[in-house]
Amino acid sequence: MSDDQTNEEVLQAPRKLGDQWESWNGSMEENNGDLHTSPWYFIVSSMFAVIVVNIVSLLLIYMIKPRLASIHPLVDVGTSYAVVIFLILLDISALLILATVSTRKPFAFFLKNKELTNLPLMNLAVKIGGIFGLSKDRLTNSMLQTSNLITRALYKGVHPDDLLILVPRCLSRFTRTELTTLTEKYGITFFTAGGGNAAREVLIKRKPKAIIAVACERDLLSGVQDVKGRIPVIAIANKRPEGPCKNTFIDFSEMEDAICHFLKPKQHVDNKKTIEA
Repeated sequence: MSDDQTNEEVLQAPRKLGDQWESWNGSMEENNGDLHTSPWYFIVSSMFAVIVVNIVSLLLIYMIKPRLASIHPLVDVGTSYAVVIFLILLDISALLILATVSTRKPFAFFLKNKELTNLPLMNLAVKIGGIFGLSKDRLTNSMLQTSNLITRALYKGVHPDDLLILVPRCLSRFTRTELTTLTEKYGITFFTAGGGNAAREVLIKRKPKAIIAVACERDLLSGVQDVKGRIPVIAIANKRPEGPCKNTFIDFSEMEDAICHFLKPKQHVDNKKTIEA
């Protein structure tokens, strides 16, 4: 089967819901499937989460302090100091993340080779955001925006051969055509992965040093958590005016900005053909 035939089948394929959308009831998403959300929504939710952890931890220590002292004074002192040190480190880490997002400088150095979305406090931050009326998908988008800013601050350019662009099958014909033009402009390729397993196979085969991933918020979150910060990832959420997994598109300025960030300046390579994986 030729590459043109394969591409045509991908473009004309009926909606095939991914694992993350098995419970979808057919209703359209908010804002016609464009869930772009400022990173500051997640940052604020995270700051509230840090405050909650501080308050709960200090209240817990206050409540059990007499029992700890009855066991041994050193147990009381040691536990109190351990909790205070933990909270200080937590607060400093939160402030460094805030400084990184605010200034685009690498203050959050401790997140290099780690993934923000895997931190234990993230689930609490998402739940707190939900209290203020933001959907889980919107909070996830905001979280990924925050992660992208940190990635940009901590990681710089790679050789074009080491940059991997992963896109889903559900991109519209127009989007796929425009993306082909854009990647050829920079002499790079993009790969179409039909799911998590296909994406992992591409990663194993290509061994990239940087990734630009396109998918819905749910798949992106799952993917960046799987990578666990071993490879820097800029996640670009697709827009879904027809619902999930069908005729989606992206913001090309966002894609080009991500490409320009990862590519080393004045790097000249031969143009390559788009590859379907």
